[in-house]
Amino acid sequence: MRARLLGIVLLLILPACHVAPPEVLLPEVPAGPLLETIAERRASFIGMKALARVTIERRGRTRVYESVAVLQQGFRKLKVEAYGPLGEPLVALLWDGTVVLLRKPGETEPVSVGQFGLEQVLGISIRPADLCALLTGNAPELPEGGRVRAGCGAEGFCDLDLRFEDSVWRVPVRPSGFDDGAVLVVAGADLYRKSRLALRSTFEPQGWSPASGVPKRVIVDDPERKVHIVVEYVEAEAGIPVEDGVFTLSAEEDKGTWTH
Repeated sequence: MRARLLGIVLLLILPACHVAPPEVLLPEVPAGPLLETIAERRASFIGMKALARVTIERRGRTRVYESVAVLQQGFRKLKVEAYGPLGEPLVALLWDGTVVLLRKPGETEPVSVGQFGLEQVLGISIRPADLCALLTGNAPELPEGGRVRAGCGAEGFCDLDLRFEDSVWRVPVRPSGFDDGAVLVVAGADLYRKSRLALRSTFEPQGWSPASGVPKRVIVDDPERKVHIVVEYVEAEAGIPVEDGVFTLSAEEDKGTWTH
């Protein structure tokens, strides 16, 4: 009786502990060529300066920021600042590669908020480096020790799974003209944690904007937290160096920086 009870308990516990990444539904193919091409695309991204319109919906409430500056240095540094109708700085977020700083509306000095800073502003749980990838239409980086699988369909659509510990980034790609070296299109990236969909991101339109090299719109959804974020770029310069000096948070220094 005790053995039978123990067996039942184990059956209840093991599925909760077992990590089963989402299945690769497309026929599996060697992942090396796709992974190499995505890595080359990431390596070619030096930095970005952009202006965007950002909409954040959280549990039925919507906040629209009409003027948002986005600065990136590769996938190492990020600065996002929202401006009011008169160009006054509102909320600002800075990741200098080490810490996350947040400056709230009406305050002049930022505070260190760590990883939770992104959740305070955006309502989603994501690493800063991965957020940098999504904002530029890139795939997140495969961590050291991670595993990769790829599947491709007859029409050239592929899914690339980047697996690390209990997380999986599934990256849908369109290798249009892949054999002759044409640009690989990343259509989005979905994050699974312990087999549950944590984030879903879509890059619109499909492919890269010829003028800027970034998608026109980046859409990110967190189904559990009921968060829906739309970043629509108004102006964007990508593939350009961005100096270290801009990655600071000072209300006086930032005021008017992005008025054109």
